[in-house]
Amino acid sequence: MQPPPQIEAAALWLSRLDPGHRLSAADRREVLAAFSTIERFHARTLLHPRGVPHDPFLLVEGMAGRMRQIGSGRRQILAFFVPGDICDGDDALTPAADQLICGFSPCRVAFMPRQTLFDLTMFSPRLALAMRRVEQEQHRTTQEWLVNLGRRSAAARLANLFCELYERLDRVGLVRTSAYDLPLTQQDLADAAGLSVVYVNRVLQTFRRQQMLALSGGILRILDLDRLRQVGEFSAGTFQRGDPP
Repeated sequence: MQPPPQIEAAALWLSRLDPGHRLSAADRREVLAAFSTIERFHARTLLHPRGVPHDPFLLVEGMAGRMRQIGSGRRQILAFFVPGDICDGDDALTPAADQLICGFSPCRVAFMPRQTLFDLTMFSPRLALAMRRVEQEQHRTTQEWLVNLGRRSAAARLANLFCELYERLDRVGLVRTSAYDLPLTQQDLADAAGLSVVYVNRVLQTFRRQQMLALSGGILRILDLDRLRQVGEFSAGTFQRGDPP
């Protein structure tokens, strides 16, 4: 018998919070009861209304992104969400009208009442520490994106991004035979890496010629992970499972 969707979502989040199984049984029971509703979204739709406060949510299936639109109608993708990621940022209470969270593929999302998230942080010091560890990882990812945009070449930016997604998806069992779903257009990649579509296309062709990767039909297959990490200045193991300190 399949577990209820809310329990499935909570179990996924627990795999992020407690990879070393150090939380107490009581802590785990609190997490398993945290999510209230599950919703499905079509690809290329918003996961919450623009400018409206929303409850924290966990991405259960699919790929989504946070982005900001600027006056000219262009956008900058600020982060990608993969299964197991929770969106509980400050914008949930006072959302900026120019920031959006959109699914790039069909998505399944589990919502948690904001008060429940607050209560979890107060319930147990170890649970609060586990949540803090995940938050720190998100901050490190943001810092890496800033370095990407400010100091790396076009090839290094895309290589670093592909390595990041590889490790994050591998952690939740979504990399198979060195390949993962990548429901992103070249325009999406350009908006994440701060490049033009022309540059993105050029870099992808170079990666193919050098047999580092193959991208076709929404599937990215890594052919030479070590070389891709070297080009992207990516430290292996950045997103591997690990116990809270």
